[in-house]
Amino acid sequence: MTTTTGGRRRRARYWGGVLAAALTLGAAGRGERAAAAYCPLLDAPHEAWAGVHVGYVLPSDHDAPDWDRVSAWEVGAWGMVFYGENRWGGDLEIRAHGDMVFLQGLDGFFSFYGLTSARLVLVASQRFDEGFGLRVDVAPGVYAGGTAFGRGAWTVPFGAIGTWALTEDTALFAGLSIRPGFTRWFDPRIGLRWVPTEWFHLDAAYPESLLRLNLFDGFAVRAALRHANREEFGMGDDPRRRVYLSETRATAGVEIRIAWESALEVDVGYAMNRRIGFAEESPTFDLDPAMFLRLGWSWRF
Repeated sequence: MTTTTGGRRRRARYWGGVLAAALTLGAAGRGERAAAAYCPLLDAPHEAWAGVHVGYVLPSDHDAPDWDRVSAWEVGAWGMVFYGENRWGGDLEIRAHGDMVFLQGLDGFFSFYGLTSARLVLVASQRFDEGFGLRVDVAPGVYAGGTAFGRGAWTVPFGAIGTWALTEDTALFAGLSIRPGFTRWFDPRIGLRWVPTEWFHLDAAYPESLLRLNLFDGFAVRAALRHANREEFGMGDDPRRRVYLSETRATAGVEIRIAWESALEVDVGYAMNRRIGFAEESPTFDLDPAMFLRLGWSWRF
């Protein structure tokens, strides 16, 4: 995919400077942005500005006594609301995300139980001397199970990573993700990004590792291994309080650029280490591994 245009960045720079300076440590940076060392993590181009996806996880057996075989339908959409840079090495992006997972089979084959995540994601980055940097993200929103959209569904997950650009193609990072109110309220983030050429991209990291090969213009293949960090969803007045779905996914797929600066994404994979659990008063249930398919469409404005 192509990078963002210089004209769009210049138009956003003034208001981006105001917001990014307020929400990052921009005032602590020294010198012009052009003088900052390039970081393959903080300075990676935006390959898309919006996207939608739909997926299906095949039915699998489990150790719950009263459920049918459990499958899952997944739908989601996201879009960039704002992006801006300041002159001190800081930038800010704001994205809107909405995702739903419909678990099928918890109360008969035709039953569906929805897990909804609707959030506004703010990501602020700051570059310092000697290749060091900081990225902070905040994702206020609703994380609800079923129709329980009350107070217990609202929370503000946040996190931060420190980065170190060893060279222009290699960067290390480490940090934490914090989830107030969740049963597992923190999760580490650690890894390495290596992008030696335009056609090769490697993230060796937790919670997600990615290998991407841009074989030729408009066509890329990718493979990923991702651990879903026990996303939890409020259940309202239910005494179990919160429900979570935890799993590890290995995927392989392609990205094909089509018309209007958009790309078609096709992924197939294998979901394993799967578990459905609750915060209180209920055991957890293990799900057998299952194959899944995901189709996505992303584009730039």
